[in-house]
Amino acid sequence: MKNSVKNRICRLLALILSLVAVIAVTSVAVPAAVTYDDVKTDDTEDLRRRLEKMTEESNALAAKIKSAEQSEADALARKELYDQMHNLYIEQLTVLEGQMAALEAEFAECEREAERLEKEYEQSYENFCGLLRMTYEEGSSSYIAILLGAENLGDLLARAERVAGMIGYNKRLMQRVKEANAELESKKAELDESRAKLAESESQLKVKQEELDAWDVENEKLLAELEAQIQADKESAEKLDASLSAANDELDALVSKLIAEEEERQRKIEEALRQQQLEEEERRRLELEKILQEEMEKQSSSEEYTWPLPSKYNRITSWFNEDRNLIEIGYKDTHGGMDIAAPNGTPIYAVKTGRVILAGVVSGYGNCVMIDHGNGIVSIYGHASRLLCKTGDIVTKGQNIALVGLTGITTGYHLHIEFRKNGVRVEPLNYISIPKS
Repeated sequence: MKNSVKNRICRLLALILSLVAVIAVTSVAVPAAVTYDDVKTDDTEDLRRRLEKMTEESNALAAKIKSAEQSEADALARKELYDQMHNLYIEQLTVLEGQMAALEAEFAECEREAERLEKEYEQSYENFCGLLRMTYEEGSSSYIAILLGAENLGDLLARAERVAGMIGYNKRLMQRVKEANAELESKKAELDESRAKLAESESQLKVKQEELDAWDVENEKLLAELEAQIQADKESAEKLDASLSAANDELDALVSKLIAEEEERQRKIEEALRQQQLEEEERRRLELEKILQEEMEKQSSSEEYTWPLPSKYNRITSWFNEDRNLIEIGYKDTHGGMDIAAPNGTPIYAVKTGRVILAGVVSGYGNCVMIDHGNGIVSIYGHASRLLCKTGDIVTKGQNIALVGLTGITTGYHLHIEFRKNGVRVEPLNYISIPKS
Protein backbone atom coordinates (compact mmCIF):
# COMPACT_ATOMS: atom_id res chain seq x y z
CA MET A 1 0.00 0.00 0.00
CA LYS A 2 2.78 2.42 0.94
CA ASN A 3 4.64 1.67 -2.27
CA SER A 4 1.45 2.28 -4.25
CA VAL A 5 0.98 5.65 -2.58
CA LYS A 6 4.61 6.57 -3.24
CA ASN A 7 4.28 5.54 -6.89
CA ARG A 8 1.18 7.68 -7.29
CA ILE A 9 2.94 10.64 -5.71
CA CYS A 10 5.87 10.24 -8.12
CA ARG A 11 3.48 10.01 -11.06
CA LEU A 12 1.58 13.05 -9.84
CA LEU A 13 4.77 15.05 -9.58
CA ALA A 14 5.79 13.92 -13.08
CA LEU A 15 2.44 15.06 -14.46
CA ILE A 16 2.80 18.35 -12.63
CA LEU A 17 6.19 18.90 -14.24
CA SER A 18 4.70 18.03 -17.63
CA LEU A 19 1.87 20.47 -17.10
CA VAL A 20 4.31 23.17 -16.05
CA ALA A 21 6.32 22.52 -19.21
CA VAL A 22 3.20 22.76 -21.34
CA ILE A 23 2.16 25.98 -19.63
CA ALA A 24 5.66 27.31 -20.25
CA VAL A 25 5.28 26.46 -23.92
CA THR A 26 1.99 28.31 -24.06
CA SER A 27 3.82 31.33 -22.75
CA VAL A 28 6.23 31.45 -25.73
CA ALA A 29 5.98 34.77 -27.52
CA VAL A 30 4.15 34.85 -30.83
CA PRO A 31 5.12 37.34 -33.53
CA ALA A 32 3.20 40.56 -33.18
CA ALA A 33 1.70 40.09 -36.59
CA VAL A 34 -0.05 36.85 -35.45
CA THR A 35 -3.01 37.15 -33.03
CA TYR A 36 -5.90 34.80 -32.16
CA ASP A 37 -9.04 35.70 -30.26
CA ASP A 38 -9.88 32.09 -29.55
CA VAL A 39 -6.73 31.47 -27.45
CA LYS A 40 -8.02 32.14 -23.96
CA THR A 41 -5.29 33.12 -21.52
CA ASP A 42 -7.85 33.21 -18.70
CA ASP A 43 -8.33 29.44 -19.02
CA THR A 44 -4.58 28.91 -18.87
CA GLU A 45 -4.30 31.03 -15.74
CA ASP A 46 -7.18 29.12 -14.16
CA LEU A 47 -5.43 25.84 -14.92
CA ARG A 48 -2.21 27.24 -13.49
CA ARG A 49 -3.96 28.18 -10.23
CA ARG A 50 -5.63 24.77 -10.00
CA LEU A 51 -2.27 23.15 -10.62
CA GLU A 52 -0.68 25.11 -7.76
CA LYS A 53 -3.53 24.06 -5.44
CA MET A 54 -3.15 20.41 -6.43
CA THR A 55 0.59 20.67 -5.87
CA GLU A 56 0.01 21.94 -2.32
CA GLU A 57 -2.47 19.13 -1.67
CA SER A 58 -0.05 16.50 -2.95
CA ASN A 59 2.71 17.87 -0.70
CA ALA A 60 0.35 17.73 2.30
CA LEU A 61 -0.58 14.12 1.45
CA ALA A 62 3.07 13.19 1.17
CA ALA A 63 3.75 14.75 4.62
CA LYS A 64 0.87 12.75 6.15
CA ILE A 65 2.20 9.54 4.67
CA LYS A 66 5.69 10.29 6.02
CA SER A 67 4.25 10.97 9.49
CA ALA A 68 2.24 7.73 9.44
CA GLU A 69 5.29 5.77 8.35
CA GLN A 70 7.35 7.35 11.18
CA SER A 71 4.69 6.49 13.78
CA GLU A 72 4.57 2.93 12.58
CA ALA A 73 8.38 2.76 12.61
CA ASP A 74 8.45 4.06 16.21
CA ALA A 75 5.87 1.50 17.29
CA LEU A 76 7.83 -1.30 15.64
CA ALA A 77 11.00 -0.11 17.36
CA ARG A 78 9.27 -0.19 20.74
CA LYS A 79 7.91 -3.63 19.94
CA GLU A 80 11.40 -4.83 19.12
CA LEU A 81 12.67 -3.41 22.44
CA TYR A 82 9.92 -5.18 24.38
CA ASP A 83 10.76 -8.42 22.59
CA GLN A 84 14.42 -8.02 23.55
CA MET A 85 13.48 -7.38 27.21
CA HIS A 86 11.15 -10.39 27.17
CA ASN A 87 13.90 -12.61 25.78
CA LEU A 88 16.31 -11.27 28.42
CA TYR A 89 13.89 -12.13 31.23
CA ILE A 90 13.39 -15.59 29.75
CA GLU A 91 17.16 -16.09 29.75
CA GLN A 92 17.35 -14.86 33.37
CA LEU A 93 14.56 -17.22 34.39
CA THR A 94 16.33 -20.07 32.63
CA VAL A 95 19.56 -19.32 34.53
CA LEU A 96 17.71 -19.05 37.86
CA GLU A 97 15.87 -22.28 37.20
CA GLY A 98 19.22 -23.95 36.48
CA GLN A 99 20.65 -22.52 39.67
CA MET A 100 17.63 -23.73 41.61
CA ALA A 101 17.98 -27.19 40.11
CA ALA A 102 21.68 -27.27 41.07
CA LEU A 103 20.89 -26.04 44.59
CA GLU A 104 18.12 -28.59 44.96
CA ALA A 105 20.50 -31.37 43.87
CA GLU A 106 23.16 -30.07 46.25
CA PHE A 107 20.59 -29.82 49.02
CA ALA A 108 19.49 -33.41 48.41
CA GLU A 109 23.12 -34.59 48.47
CA CYS A 110 23.67 -32.69 51.70
CA GLU A 111 20.61 -34.28 53.19
CA ARG A 112 21.85 -37.75 52.20
CA GLU A 113 25.33 -37.04 53.60
CA ALA A 114 23.84 -35.64 56.79
CA GLU A 115 21.68 -38.71 57.15
CA ARG A 116 24.71 -40.97 56.67
CA LEU A 117 26.77 -39.01 59.17
CA GLU A 118 23.89 -39.04 61.59
CA LYS A 119 23.75 -42.87 61.47
CA GLU A 120 27.53 -43.15 61.71
CA TYR A 121 27.52 -40.76 64.62
CA GLU A 122 24.81 -42.74 66.41
CA GLN A 123 26.70 -46.04 65.82
CA SER A 124 29.99 -44.56 67.02
CA TYR A 125 28.32 -42.99 69.96
CA GLU A 126 26.69 -46.33 70.87
CA ASN A 127 30.00 -48.19 70.62
CA PHE A 128 31.70 -45.53 72.66
CA CYS A 129 29.08 -45.78 75.33
CA GLY A 130 29.44 -49.59 75.39
CA LEU A 131 33.15 -49.26 75.89
CA LEU A 132 32.65 -46.83 78.69
CA ARG A 133 30.22 -49.21 80.39
CA MET A 134 32.63 -52.12 80.09
CA THR A 135 35.54 -50.08 81.38
CA TYR A 136 33.46 -48.87 84.24
CA GLU A 137 32.29 -52.34 85.13
CA GLU A 138 35.63 -54.09 84.81
CA GLY A 139 37.97 -51.25 85.58
CA SER A 140 41.53 -51.03 84.34
CA SER A 141 42.30 -54.51 85.81
CA SER A 142 40.63 -56.10 82.82
CA TYR A 143 43.63 -55.27 80.60
CA ILE A 144 46.00 -56.77 83.24
CA ALA A 145 43.87 -59.91 83.51
CA ILE A 146 44.16 -60.40 79.81
CA LEU A 147 47.94 -60.18 80.05
CA LEU A 148 48.23 -62.48 83.05
CA GLY A 149 46.20 -65.17 81.34
CA ALA A 150 49.08 -65.72 78.85
CA GLU A 151 50.44 -69.29 78.74
CA ASN A 152 53.82 -68.43 77.28
CA LEU A 153 55.90 -65.59 76.00
CA GLY A 154 54.43 -65.70 72.53
CA ASP A 155 50.96 -65.69 73.92
CA LEU A 156 51.92 -62.79 76.17
CA LEU A 157 53.21 -60.74 73.28
CA ALA A 158 50.09 -61.44 71.33
CA ARG A 159 47.88 -60.51 74.27
CA ALA A 160 49.94 -57.30 74.80
CA GLU A 161 49.47 -56.35 71.10
CA ARG A 162 45.76 -57.02 71.40
CA VAL A 163 45.46 -54.85 74.50
CA ALA A 164 47.36 -52.07 72.76
CA GLY A 165 45.04 -52.38 69.75
CA MET A 166 41.98 -52.16 72.00
CA ILE A 167 43.34 -49.03 73.66
CA GLY A 168 44.16 -47.51 70.24
CA TYR A 169 40.76 -48.41 68.83
CA ASN A 170 39.08 -46.80 71.79
CA LYS A 171 41.07 -43.65 71.22
CA ARG A 172 40.30 -43.64 67.50
CA LEU A 173 36.66 -44.35 68.14
CA MET A 174 36.47 -41.39 70.49
CA GLN A 175 38.25 -39.20 67.93
CA ARG A 176 35.90 -40.34 65.14
CA VAL A 177 32.90 -39.56 67.30
CA LYS A 178 34.27 -36.03 67.74
CA GLU A 179 35.00 -35.67 64.00
CA ALA A 180 31.61 -37.07 62.97
CA ASN A 181 29.89 -34.66 65.31
CA ALA A 182 31.88 -31.73 63.90
CA GLU A 183 31.25 -32.81 60.28
CA LEU A 184 27.57 -33.21 61.04
CA GLU A 185 27.41 -29.70 62.43
CA SER A 186 29.25 -28.39 59.29
CA LYS A 187 26.81 -30.15 56.96
CA LYS A 188 23.90 -28.75 58.94
CA ALA A 189 25.42 -25.28 58.46
CA GLU A 190 25.83 -25.96 54.68
CA LEU A 191 22.22 -27.13 54.56
CA ASP A 192 21.08 -23.97 56.29
CA GLU A 193 23.11 -21.87 53.79
CA SER A 194 21.72 -23.86 50.82
CA ARG A 195 18.20 -23.36 52.19
CA ALA A 196 18.85 -19.62 52.45
CA LYS A 197 20.23 -19.47 48.86
CA LEU A 198 17.32 -21.52 47.59
CA ALA A 199 14.86 -19.26 49.34
CA GLU A 200 16.64 -16.21 47.86
CA SER A 201 16.58 -17.73 44.38
CA GLU A 202 12.90 -18.54 44.79
CA SER A 203 12.30 -14.95 45.84
CA GLN A 204 14.27 -13.60 42.81
CA LEU A 205 12.47 -15.97 40.53
CA LYS A 206 9.16 -14.80 41.87
CA VAL A 207 10.15 -11.15 41.34
CA LYS A 208 11.39 -11.84 37.81
CA GLN A 209 8.24 -13.77 37.04
CA GLU A 210 6.15 -10.84 38.26
CA GLU A 211 8.25 -8.43 36.16
CA LEU A 212 7.89 -10.70 33.16
CA ASP A 213 4.15 -10.85 33.66
CA ALA A 214 4.13 -7.05 33.82
CA TRP A 215 6.21 -6.86 30.64
CA ASP A 216 3.84 -9.30 28.96
CA VAL A 217 0.87 -7.13 29.92
CA GLU A 218 2.65 -4.03 28.60
CA ASN A 219 3.66 -5.87 25.47
CA GLU A 220 0.10 -7.02 24.81
CA LYS A 221 -1.01 -3.41 25.25
CA LEU A 222 1.69 -2.29 22.83
CA LEU A 223 0.68 -4.91 20.29
CA ALA A 224 -2.93 -3.77 20.51
CA GLU A 225 -1.83 -0.14 20.03
CA LEU A 226 0.41 -1.15 17.15
CA GLU A 227 -2.34 -3.09 15.42
CA ALA A 228 -4.66 -0.11 15.84
CA GLN A 229 -1.96 2.23 14.49
CA ILE A 230 -1.28 -0.05 11.53
CA GLN A 231 -4.99 -0.26 10.76
CA ALA A 232 -5.29 3.52 11.01
CA ASP A 233 -2.25 3.94 8.74
CA LYS A 234 -3.76 1.46 6.29
CA GLU A 235 -7.05 3.33 6.19
CA SER A 236 -5.20 6.65 5.86
CA ALA A 237 -3.06 5.25 3.06
CA GLU A 238 -6.15 3.97 1.26
CA LYS A 239 -7.74 7.42 1.54
CA LEU A 240 -4.54 9.04 0.32
CA ASP A 241 -4.36 6.54 -2.52
CA ALA A 242 -7.92 7.37 -3.53
CA SER A 243 -7.22 11.11 -3.30
CA LEU A 244 -4.06 10.78 -5.36
CA SER A 245 -5.88 8.63 -7.92
CA ALA A 246 -8.56 11.28 -8.27
CA ALA A 247 -5.88 13.98 -8.48
CA ASN A 248 -4.08 11.98 -11.16
CA ASP A 249 -7.25 11.59 -13.18
CA GLU A 250 -8.03 15.28 -12.90
CA LEU A 251 -4.50 16.25 -13.76
CA ASP A 252 -4.48 13.86 -16.72
CA ALA A 253 -7.62 15.54 -18.01
CA LEU A 254 -6.13 19.00 -17.47
CA VAL A 255 -2.88 18.06 -19.20
CA SER A 256 -4.73 16.46 -22.12
CA LYS A 257 -6.96 19.51 -22.47
CA LEU A 258 -4.09 21.95 -22.27
CA ILE A 259 -1.95 19.92 -24.69
CA ALA A 260 -4.85 19.74 -27.16
CA GLU A 261 -5.42 23.49 -26.85
CA GLU A 262 -1.73 24.16 -27.28
CA GLU A 263 -1.52 21.88 -30.32
CA GLU A 264 -4.49 23.66 -31.88
CA ARG A 265 -2.94 27.03 -31.03
CA GLN A 266 0.40 26.00 -32.52
CA ARG A 267 -1.38 24.71 -35.63
CA LYS A 268 -3.11 28.04 -36.09
CA ILE A 269 0.12 29.91 -35.44
CA GLU A 270 2.00 27.75 -37.95
CA GLU A 271 -0.82 28.18 -40.46
CA ALA A 272 -0.79 31.94 -40.00
CA LEU A 273 3.00 32.00 -40.20
CA ARG A 274 2.90 29.94 -43.40
CA GLN A 275 0.31 32.27 -44.83
CA GLN A 276 2.33 35.25 -43.68
CA GLN A 277 5.44 33.72 -45.23
CA LEU A 278 3.65 33.02 -48.49
CA GLU A 279 2.33 36.56 -48.60
CA GLU A 280 5.81 37.87 -47.83
CA GLU A 281 7.35 35.66 -50.53
CA GLU A 282 4.69 36.73 -53.02
CA ARG A 283 5.30 40.38 -52.13
CA ARG A 284 9.04 39.95 -52.58
CA ARG A 285 8.48 38.04 -55.81
CA LEU A 286 6.30 40.79 -57.16
CA GLU A 287 8.84 43.39 -56.09
CA LEU A 288 11.63 41.38 -57.74
CA GLU A 289 9.45 40.85 -60.78
CA LYS A 290 8.87 44.56 -60.95
CA ILE A 291 12.57 45.29 -60.55
CA LEU A 292 13.49 42.71 -63.19
CA GLN A 293 10.83 43.99 -65.53
CA GLU A 294 12.06 47.51 -65.08
CA GLU A 295 15.65 46.35 -65.55
CA MET A 296 14.78 44.37 -68.65
CA GLU A 297 12.84 47.34 -70.08
CA LYS A 298 15.86 49.49 -69.45
CA GLN A 299 18.11 46.94 -71.12
CA SER A 300 15.73 46.45 -74.01
CA SER A 301 16.16 50.06 -74.95
CA SER A 302 19.93 50.03 -74.67
CA GLU A 303 21.07 46.39 -75.09
CA GLU A 304 21.42 44.89 -78.55
CA TYR A 305 20.39 41.34 -79.42
CA THR A 306 23.11 38.78 -80.12
CA TRP A 307 23.31 35.75 -82.40
CA PRO A 308 22.03 32.60 -80.58
CA LEU A 309 24.88 30.34 -81.77
CA PRO A 310 28.64 30.60 -82.30
CA SER A 311 29.08 33.01 -85.26
CA LYS A 312 30.43 30.32 -87.58
CA TYR A 313 27.04 28.62 -87.52
CA ASN A 314 25.08 31.04 -89.75
CA ARG A 315 23.45 28.80 -92.37
CA ILE A 316 19.70 29.29 -92.48
CA THR A 317 17.80 26.15 -93.44
CA SER A 318 14.30 27.54 -93.05
CA TRP A 319 13.12 31.16 -92.99
CA PHE A 320 10.30 32.95 -91.19
CA ASN A 321 6.84 32.53 -92.84
CA GLU A 322 8.27 29.96 -95.21
CA ASP A 323 5.77 27.35 -96.34
CA ARG A 324 7.09 23.91 -95.41
CA ASN A 325 5.99 20.48 -96.53
CA LEU A 326 8.02 17.83 -94.73
CA ILE A 327 6.88 14.79 -96.70
CA GLU A 328 9.22 12.37 -94.92
CA ILE A 329 7.44 13.05 -91.62
CA GLY A 330 4.05 14.06 -92.97
CA TYR A 331 4.25 17.59 -91.64
CA LYS A 332 3.09 20.77 -93.41
CA ASP A 333 2.93 24.34 -92.03
CA THR A 334 3.96 27.95 -92.35
CA HIS A 335 7.24 28.41 -90.49
CA GLY A 336 6.85 30.69 -87.44
CA GLY A 337 10.58 31.17 -86.82
CA MET A 338 13.98 30.60 -88.33
CA ASP A 339 16.04 27.38 -88.39
CA ILE A 340 19.85 27.58 -88.07
CA ALA A 341 21.91 24.47 -88.86
CA ALA A 342 24.46 23.38 -86.24
CA PRO A 343 26.03 20.12 -85.03
CA ASN A 344 24.62 18.17 -82.12
CA GLY A 345 25.71 19.65 -78.76
CA THR A 346 26.47 23.16 -80.10
CA PRO A 347 25.91 25.75 -77.32
CA ILE A 348 22.77 27.88 -77.57
CA TYR A 349 23.03 31.44 -76.20
CA ALA A 350 20.40 33.82 -74.81
CA VAL A 351 20.00 36.58 -77.37
CA LYS A 352 19.37 39.14 -74.64
CA THR A 353 19.01 39.44 -70.84
CA GLY A 354 15.68 38.21 -69.53
CA ARG A 355 13.72 35.80 -67.32
CA VAL A 356 13.14 32.17 -68.28
CA ILE A 357 9.38 31.70 -68.33
CA LEU A 358 9.58 28.08 -69.51
CA ALA A 359 12.28 25.44 -69.63
CA GLY A 360 10.84 22.06 -70.59
CA VAL A 361 9.24 19.94 -73.29
CA VAL A 362 6.77 21.61 -75.66
CA SER A 363 4.85 19.72 -78.34
CA GLY A 364 6.60 20.07 -81.67
CA TYR A 365 9.45 22.10 -80.16
CA GLY A 366 10.92 19.25 -78.10
CA ASN A 367 13.21 20.53 -75.34
CA CYS A 368 12.43 24.24 -75.36
CA VAL A 369 13.43 27.48 -73.61
CA MET A 370 11.30 30.65 -73.56
CA ILE A 371 12.82 33.93 -72.35
CA ASP A 372 10.86 37.12 -71.52
CA HIS A 373 12.96 40.20 -72.42
CA GLY A 374 10.38 42.79 -71.37
CA ASN A 375 8.29 45.14 -73.46
CA GLY A 376 6.27 42.14 -74.64
CA ILE A 377 9.27 40.49 -76.40
CA VAL A 378 9.76 36.71 -75.90
CA SER A 379 12.47 34.60 -77.57
CA ILE A 380 11.98 30.83 -78.10
CA TYR A 381 14.68 28.16 -78.59
CA GLY A 382 13.52 24.71 -79.81
CA HIS A 383 14.77 21.15 -80.50
CA ALA A 384 17.55 21.28 -77.84
CA SER A 385 19.25 18.07 -76.75
CA ARG A 386 19.82 19.41 -73.23
CA LEU A 387 18.57 22.36 -71.18
CA LEU A 388 21.04 24.31 -69.02
CA CYS A 389 18.55 26.58 -67.25
CA LYS A 390 15.23 26.24 -65.47
CA THR A 391 11.97 28.11 -65.30
CA GLY A 392 12.31 31.30 -63.21
CA ASP A 393 16.03 31.78 -63.86
CA ILE A 394 17.36 35.21 -64.83
CA VAL A 395 19.75 34.80 -67.75
CA THR A 396 22.08 37.36 -69.28
CA LYS A 397 22.88 38.14 -72.88
CA GLY A 398 25.19 35.47 -74.39
CA GLN A 399 24.63 32.94 -71.49
CA ASN A 400 24.68 29.28 -72.52
CA ILE A 401 21.10 28.15 -71.91
CA ALA A 402 20.92 24.86 -73.91
CA LEU A 403 22.60 22.56 -76.46
CA VAL A 404 21.57 21.92 -80.09
CA GLY A 405 19.71 18.66 -80.54
CA LEU A 406 17.11 16.69 -82.46
CA THR A 407 14.05 16.71 -80.18
CA GLY A 408 10.47 17.53 -81.26
CA ILE A 409 9.41 17.65 -84.96
CA THR A 410 12.62 17.95 -86.95
CA THR A 411 14.57 16.26 -89.70
CA GLY A 412 18.10 17.23 -88.65
CA TYR A 413 20.24 18.93 -86.04
CA HIS A 414 19.45 22.65 -85.88
CA LEU A 415 18.21 25.46 -83.64
CA HIS A 416 14.69 26.78 -84.12
CA ILE A 417 14.77 30.44 -83.00
CA GLU A 418 11.48 32.29 -82.72
CA PHE A 419 10.41 35.75 -81.53
CA ARG A 420 7.01 36.86 -80.32
CA LYS A 421 5.80 40.36 -79.53
CA ASN A 422 2.80 40.54 -77.31
CA GLY A 423 2.12 36.91 -78.18
CA VAL A 424 2.36 37.33 -81.98
CA ARG A 425 5.13 35.66 -84.01
CA VAL A 426 7.42 38.23 -85.65
CA GLU A 427 10.40 38.18 -87.96
CA PRO A 428 13.56 37.09 -86.01
CA LEU A 429 15.77 39.20 -88.26
CA ASN A 430 14.05 42.27 -86.82
CA TYR A 431 16.08 41.53 -83.65
CA ILE A 432 19.11 39.46 -84.59
CA SER A 433 21.56 39.79 -87.46
CA ILE A 434 23.15 36.92 -89.36
CA PRO A 435 26.90 37.02 -88.73
CA LYS A 436 29.20 37.10 -91.75
CA SER A 437 31.31 34.10 -92.51
